[in-house]
Amino acid sequence: MLGELSPGEAVALGEQALADRVRLLGEEHEETLESRFSLAVAYAAAGRLNEAVSLHERTLADRVRLLGEEAPATLRSLDSVATAYRAVGRLGEAVALGEQALADRVRLLGEEHEETLESRFNLAVAYAAAGRLNEAVSLHERTLADRVRLLGEEAPATLRSMDGVALAFRAIGRVKDATNLHERVRAERLQVLGAMHIDTLQAIHNLAASYQMSGRLLEAIRLEESILTARTVVLGEHHPDTLQTGNNLAVAYQVNGQVDLAISMHLEILTARLELLGGDHPHTLQSRENLATSYWAAGQYEEAFELDERTLEQRIVILGNDHPDTLRSRNNLAIDYQAIGQRAEAIELHERNLADRTRVLGPSHPDTVASRTNLAIARGDGGARRGSGANLRR
Repeated sequence: MLGELSPGEAVALGEQALADRVRLLGEEHEETLESRFSLAVAYAAAGRLNEAVSLHERTLADRVRLLGEEAPATLRSLDSVATAYRAVGRLGEAVALGEQALADRVRLLGEEHEETLESRFNLAVAYAAAGRLNEAVSLHERTLADRVRLLGEEAPATLRSMDGVALAFRAIGRVKDATNLHERVRAERLQVLGAMHIDTLQAIHNLAASYQMSGRLLEAIRLEESILTARTVVLGEHHPDTLQTGNNLAVAYQVNGQVDLAISMHLEILTARLELLGGDHPHTLQSRENLATSYWAAGQYEEAFELDERTLEQRIVILGNDHPDTLRSRNNLAIDYQAIGQRAEAIELHERNLADRTRVLGPSHPDTVASRTNLAIARGDGGARRGSGANLRR
């Protein structure tokens, strides 16, 4: 249904279907529960994340009570609650429920059942969001191999797994491998689904991000501008996916030297994310971090410091000390210390971050290499301001 209708149309039909079934069948009929489940999925696709969480939680509780914990419908609800938690930034709960859903499906359905593969895919996505990158890569690769063998290379679920592997590769620094996979997924989805399908737009969005990370900046900007326009039409201006594309485009503009435009876009996206997602959501923290980076590029070092310090504090609480996003925040704050002349504090933070990144990400990860470069600059530049050196905010 969601592939043929706009998200708004799917929500409207889902609300009507649920109201009709409640009126005709009652609140606890199995078909009423299925309508409530489908409406929660539609809410999530439309970016109405809190409503999706509430409806999924209610449906899960009713299905456990009426059908039992091991019913297939109950397991679908359990998996969907985990996915909804991830979408709103409740990453620890998402991982815990995802692990439970996978274990239950393996026990009841076997390793190769389609729903077991879906649980494994969702858990891999949750692992990546929680910063457990090696586990995410391993689980995504296993799921992709199984889906290729059982469903074929062109099945929609296989392509989602291919995209998941690519995203995981990018997170661990294998950008070339990620780009190759993203290009393949984009080509398949364009051919099968068309240019304006939400899955095709996601594939192009992911490819643009890989182009940007690999230095193909103008190609990335061209793709992101087209996707921002398309997502605004298909999903709406303030849908989480539209905001993510706007965020990536603003980053690309800043790298391309269009700093004032980047600042303006980041301010607008941060305001929208605060309203839609709240101040503690990982995407909101991402916007605050990116705004700080644009302030830095404009020479507004005090503003950058204030935002980076706040973001680091929140990420430690929400994501933990070892999450890659937390490590990036600490790296950026160290650069801020150097920029405002507090060289000793910069060196201390860079030393700690280099040790942590080496332990968490490995000595060859691009972020670890960046920390090594930044530490060398802090030790040897006599406290030069950040704008005059080659410091790497990553």
